[in-house]
Amino acid sequence: MLLHLTRLRHRVISDMKYVTGIRPTGNIHLGNYLGAIKQAKELGSYVFIADLHGIHSENEVFATRDCLRHLEIEPLVQSQFGERHLRMYVDLHHYATIGHLSRMTQYKEKSEKEAQVASLLTYPVLMAADIFYLQGTHIPVGNDQVQHIEFIRDLHDKLPGPDFPKPIAIVSEYPRIMSLTDGTKKMSKSDEDDMSRINVMDNPDTIRRKIMAAKTAMNIDDNTPEMINLKTIYKAVGGKEPHTKFKDFKTELADLIISEFNLSKT
Repeated sequence: MLLHLTRLRHRVISDMKYVTGIRPTGNIHLGNYLGAIKQAKELGSYVFIADLHGIHSENEVFATRDCLRHLEIEPLVQSQFGERHLRMYVDLHHYATIGHLSRMTQYKEKSEKEAQVASLLTYPVLMAADIFYLQGTHIPVGNDQVQHIEFIRDLHDKLPGPDFPKPIAIVSEYPRIMSLTDGTKKMSKSDEDDMSRINVMDNPDTIRRKIMAAKTAMNIDDNTPEMINLKTIYKAVGGKEPHTKFKDFKTELADLIISEFNLSKT
């Protein structure tokens, strides 16, 4: 039954191999970057564009790839893994149970809000195929994905002596990055106001202009949603110094973001 699984019995990887999947959202913004990509770079993760985890256009895949390359990451593309990966995904269904899959918290939450398509239920199986195919040993995830890694570990135990590693979840607390114009809303590419976000492909002048125009508060020490957001970004990109003037704070913040995106020479 698991012909392709057994054919994929490469040597067990003794070294840690981090694997990170990125949804092809198109233009990547600062919230996306700080949410997963920054850590992937720091860990030296194998990064792949997860274009089979939803319906995505080629333009979205290409735009995401270009953004990652702009960040000096050369991503793999999930749909180009080939026949062995897809056969692996099919074969793993023979070891996954509907009961186990239907108990996934994300499935229960999303199925209440979205159409109950089969892909919602089998998402963790495709995730398992990705990880097993790439022989990932350590998978950086947020708290909402830990249950999926536990499912994959249980699935690993059911397989007939696979030689690929049993993955371990590396739990990270990703900063929640909000809009630059409204600190109560998440930063989003769907926001019609481009000033609400920092895009990876923005040039340094644009980044400075957006940061200097970002909504703040009456006082730099006020804990408004907007100030909390800017300070969260400042800390996430390496800021450490306290500031008493908005101009100094925003100037350094813009410089740190530009440096983070390797745009200093642009």
